[in-house]
Amino acid sequence: MRVQRPVYTQDELKNAGDYRPAEALSAKGLWRQFTTAALKPANLSAFLRRRFPLIDWLPKYNFRSNFLHDLLAGLTVGIMLIPQSMAYGTLAGLDPAHGLYTSFFPGLIYFIIGSSKHNSFGVFAVISMMVASARYRIIPENGHNQYSIDEHKNASHYINDNNTLNLGIALTPHQVVASLTFATGMFSLLLAVLNASFLSLLISDQVSAGYTAGAGIHVFSAQIDKILGLKVNRHSGPFKLLYLYRDLICNITSSEWIPCVMSAVTFVVLIFFKEFLNPVIAKHSRFSVPIPSDLIVIVVGTLFSHYLNLSTFSVEMVGEIPSGIPSPTLPNLHLIPHIFGDAISISIVAYCISMSLGKLFAKKHHYALDANQELFALGAMQSISSIFGCIPASAAIGRSMLLESSGCRSQFASLIASLILLVVIYLIGPLLRDLPVAILSVIIVVALKGILKQIGDVKFLWHVSKADFAVWFVSFWATVILDFTYGLAVGVSFAFAAFGFKFIGPKLSTLGSFEETDLYLDKRLYFKVIPSRMVNDPPDVLVFAWRAPLFYGNAVWFEEQIIKIIDHSASFKGNYVMRRRGEDNIVSGESLTEITSSMQRDIEDEINLPSKSNKLHIVIDFSHVSYVDVVGMNALSKVMARALILNANVSIACCLDEVEQTLLSASRDIQILKNDPFLKNSLSSKVTIDELRQEIAILQNGSLKIFIKRFDGKTIEIDVDKNATVKELKKVIQRTFSRKLYNESSIKHINWAYVWRTYWLRFNQQKLSDNRAHIYRLGIRDGCTLQFSKRLKRK
Repeated sequence: MRVQRPVYTQDELKNAGDYRPAEALSAKGLWRQFTTAALKPANLSAFLRRRFPLIDWLPKYNFRSNFLHDLLAGLTVGIMLIPQSMAYGTLAGLDPAHGLYTSFFPGLIYFIIGSSKHNSFGVFAVISMMVASARYRIIPENGHNQYSIDEHKNASHYINDNNTLNLGIALTPHQVVASLTFATGMFSLLLAVLNASFLSLLISDQVSAGYTAGAGIHVFSAQIDKILGLKVNRHSGPFKLLYLYRDLICNITSSEWIPCVMSAVTFVVLIFFKEFLNPVIAKHSRFSVPIPSDLIVIVVGTLFSHYLNLSTFSVEMVGEIPSGIPSPTLPNLHLIPHIFGDAISISIVAYCISMSLGKLFAKKHHYALDANQELFALGAMQSISSIFGCIPASAAIGRSMLLESSGCRSQFASLIASLILLVVIYLIGPLLRDLPVAILSVIIVVALKGILKQIGDVKFLWHVSKADFAVWFVSFWATVILDFTYGLAVGVSFAFAAFGFKFIGPKLSTLGSFEETDLYLDKRLYFKVIPSRMVNDPPDVLVFAWRAPLFYGNAVWFEEQIIKIIDHSASFKGNYVMRRRGEDNIVSGESLTEITSSMQRDIEDEINLPSKSNKLHIVIDFSHVSYVDVVGMNALSKVMARALILNANVSIACCLDEVEQTLLSASRDIQILKNDPFLKNSLSSKVTIDELRQEIAILQNGSLKIFIKRFDGKTIEIDVDKNATVKELKKVIQRTFSRKLYNESSIKHINWAYVWRTYWLRFNQQKLSDNRAHIYRLGIRDGCTLQFSKRLKRK
């Protein structure tokens, strides 16, 4: 592939492209931008369509071709939601009815404001367990509240002598969960208003996988006592899982045989249906709709328990399930300071899970997914559903997969699933009071298969990336040993530390030009690159690349490595220009260790021994530097100061706009940076190292101003190094002419191979051939004029 385009300096590119630096946006400006976009009549329609996607997609919905698919998918998922909602409601420390409410209201709301066609919102095991952690911390299972809150006092004085909760009314677990759901929703809405959907990127795939696998261990462990028919206390905070297993071991002899047998039979039935029968049906059936085994075991178990009167044999039952939807009640805001940390964790986890599933389905089915709208939808769902005592909702992995595989075409499937739950809430719920809790626990354990399976997949990370394995490992065990909030914080912090560690240390590479290309390659990896020096006594040029952000974690290596290069190179060339010792106080090189032998060979290979008058030029490629902090700027200033002492020059190439603006802003306070160290053309804009040498010569005022007479009679001024050869001069002419013609006319490409075959370049009737003679020795001086003449055809 051959690349031909006009070559710009950085300033020319900014002028041609109408460059305008981005302005820092204040909180006031952000609010003004949000309200202006929403309230302008011209933008109001677009704003409503974005916040309420139903307005946009419903008029375009094809009922004839899509509704049957949505109806079938909605019925399938709705039936699955009945046992899941009841099971995960008990998992959260509430009664099964609140699980049903959680799957009804969010699904209904998401139908209006959701942008994903295949996500199924409602109860989710990991979120329910996180809710239970906060619920049992506030109100333990023994009924004694851990916080004392007085509506007439400040939140910091809520503890009383009896360590009980005092609101003037009895605080119930439903109120705690409702307040937690409301806080989760408000935090999500705040992130949506701030357009902070990018925060989901803070949780990497490895953190998410380790965290959910660790949460799965907690969910599984919380079901053991119900399966065995034991009564153990719930614990909260770090090491609660260790305390739970201690209590289980101590009370194992008190297990009830009826729940154990019932759990074993239920487990076998569910595994048979899910792992054997359903795959066979899906393989040979036209519609991949699984048999609702969870619902079957709930119905059979309820009938079995009712007619055998198992409640008299100390078997724990679900109990009364109220009929209908509860009256809306405002959450207790005084609880929010005590649960806000949990709300932040739940909000982030729910959003990350929902977005990862949504992006998977959107990519597969070729439709757009609005990340910020998904955050807004989550916040609206949680905030509205909290007044009905709902648990924080999330998209569930297995349920969403089932919805997609059942042929779902739109959000109508969520509406149909919610309507099925509405029927259960009003008509069927009260009939399930004799359902044994052990059956719900087995349903939860079997549903954990997909989450716990991730533990076996971790060996793949070990072979691919040890760093990613370490992130997963730390996230998993931090979640298992500590609590959910602590586990997430530790996992995210460790991932950032592991990521930052990749940029700590020496990141300097010696570059060389590859043959006749504009590629600059690492000399330690590519052994056929041309050393970055010129022949026939040119200025010496060393080209390096810094392959990381320049920040406090690696600035000391940046400073030491380049100062070693400058010291060694200047000494090697006998080119020290040492000042009085009292003036040499900018950078002291006495404490620096000896330069490494490999770097020394690179430098000696690239510097011309005979030359003692040429100035050393060090060019640092900053194309990989996306960020520079204050420590990095100070390191750069010390490098430039050292170069000034030793009569060397340090220049920066390929500097990103943001980094350039940062350094230019710092130059007001850092004196040495005022010299503008930037080479105006990036390295990738130069075809060879020769042209790089030309740029440095121009930068150091070691050039000639020559006028080239064009074919149309106009004259163009160029700057060229006086030590350049004719071949190098032609390259400068090519670049200058291409840029001028590109700006002045519609000519986008010049065939220079044809030009040089057809025309001579002349000076005083002397034909300039492509030899290695310097143009200065040919008599070309500052202000001379060269012209083109047509070559005569040979007869």
